[in-house]
Amino acid sequence: MFFSGAMWDFYKRNDLNLSMGMYYLKTFCPLVSTLVLEDILQKELSGKKVIKLWGDQLTLTKLEEEFLNFSLFGNEENYLIFKPESLKPDCLRFFEENSLADKMIIFVSEKEAELKKKLKKRIELLTIIEPKFWEGRETLEGICRLLQVKLNADVFDYVFKNVETDFSSLYQVVNSLRGINEKITITVVKEFINNERVDNFELASLLSRKDYYRFFDYLLAKNFSFEQLVQLFRFLQSHFLKMSNPDYSSQKARLSKYDKDLIQAATKWKPRELDQVLKRLDDWEVRSKSKDQSLKEDFMLNLLRLS
Repeated sequence: MFFSGAMWDFYKRNDLNLSMGMYYLKTFCPLVSTLVLEDILQKELSGKKVIKLWGDQLTLTKLEEEFLNFSLFGNEENYLIFKPESLKPDCLRFFEENSLADKMIIFVSEKEAELKKKLKKRIELLTIIEPKFWEGRETLEGICRLLQVKLNADVFDYVFKNVETDFSSLYQVVNSLRGINEKITITVVKEFINNERVDNFELASLLSRKDYYRFFDYLLAKNFSFEQLVQLFRFLQSHFLKMSNPDYSSQKARLSKYDKDLIQAATKWKPRELDQVLKRLDDWEVRSKSKDQSLKEDFMLNLLRLS
């Protein structure tokens, strides 16, 4: 493993000292991919020619022209290949069968790709790990250090309590504050914040207690984006998987309040019911990813049935 760690750990490292060869940059969102590449281009490839290609647009003919024919003329260019998970089978074989050791090629993706498995002995992995949902404070602290923005304790707490704790949402707010010339106060911060935060723990508690009316009422009362819903339904699946694990409590050295509430709630659910709710949450996540407009209509119908 070439590098694997959090975004801020990546920035604390010494120069990567990239050499010719193949690298696979795996992040968790396009924003992080862009930020990491900007750093690499500035520190490692400054002044060098970089060619950008997209896996879903590549053909075998294009690869042969780009990597083999040009080599006859001493081509020493560097390549960024986006969407490697979309490479066609013949393009995958091309990278398997050609060493391309005289070139620097960086594959960039937010997904796992077959190419990564096929070239595992020849490719260096650069992985930026997504912060866990409970690491919101650490994420905000890391972004503030990254962007060199200082927030006093009150402002920091206000941002943490009123902004979604995923990386993109926090980065957007802190990056907006970076350009402020005046003192950063809560009043100033309010201009940059949409107060539609998903409380994962509250929604998990409602659903765990089978308080379905308040659960759907909460979902409909807030104007959540599909991206927020994807994160919510992933969290809820993790929550209910823990509830379905009879050994969960024995695996913990010390039980938090969240753990105790989860274990207590699990007593109200039969295994068949847990399976059903997990299938439903998985379906909602898939539909959120595809931005299915009928999803919120389904929430409304569920609420009406419970009224």
